[in-house]
Amino acid sequence: MPFKLEGYVSEVPFSDTPDAYGHFMKVDNVLFEGRSEYQKILVINNSKFGNVLILDGFFQLSELDEHLYHEPLVQPAMFSHPNPKNVLIIGGGDGGALEEVLKHNTVERAVMVELDNGVVNVSKKYLRSVCGDAFSDKRTELIIGDGRKFIEQTEEKFDVVVIDLTDPFGPARLLYTKEFYTLVSKVLTKKGVVALHTESPLLIPTAFKVIVKTLKSVFMHVNVHVGFVNTYAMSWSFANASNSIDIRKISPRELGKRERKRGIENLKYYAPEFYPGAFEATNHTKELLKQDARISTDKNPLDVGVIA
Repeated sequence: MPFKLEGYVSEVPFSDTPDAYGHFMKVDNVLFEGRSEYQKILVINNSKFGNVLILDGFFQLSELDEHLYHEPLVQPAMFSHPNPKNVLIIGGGDGGALEEVLKHNTVERAVMVELDNGVVNVSKKYLRSVCGDAFSDKRTELIIGDGRKFIEQTEEKFDVVVIDLTDPFGPARLLYTKEFYTLVSKVLTKKGVVALHTESPLLIPTAFKVIVKTLKSVFMHVNVHVGFVNTYAMSWSFANASNSIDIRKISPRELGKRERKRGIENLKYYAPEFYPGAFEATNHTKELLKQDARISTDKNPLDVGVIA
């Protein structure tokens, strides 16, 4: 549970030892505090991190380092596809993933399905440095609704699917299962790529192992990148999954060519020479993925609130 300290917000992140540590931010100003139909929404301003989005007591992003989350989540998948035109985003109510997708001039349509309109509205007002003009871009189609239901019912195909969700607990658990990933695979085009986060290998290793093993039960190529997100105060991981494209097989020269052709110049984290080597597993993640892990299913979904 978050501890109380006047003038600060804090959280104890999900981990195998949840009482062992935590982190906090000083509140210089409370910009918004309220509750949507689904969760408590808080936006504060911190002198170092800028505006910070907090949902149900958990830090989601800050203006200072949101690129450390959104770029490794989105850009490897977008660049690994030779010509991404139709993109689907599940979740991502803050608009950061959408803004990254729309940087590619190949994109003709970006469909975003977000459950909580409250997060979208708050982000438009207080997180413009994160979402920019993405919500008003003519290529954007915003759908307020259940992402899994959309996947189950759509007959469309997408070149890239970005899954930008909260941690696997509560309703989000059913968007981390083998059944859900199978549904996602069916809405992909032949060269389709899926992008998602896969928790922290260091501090939430059980969840990391389960998600990656579940992905591998559906997709032929699953590659993981590990980075550090200051707002989370921990390392974080991101996966690319596909049944046709292996990002490790694409040369930095080709990735750089695609970046130049698409007119992208303002990235802070992604660089062609950094990928695809960043998807080579570290010794730590290699050892983790050798260990036994179950597959998350609809009947027995992963729940970080239980394993933490």
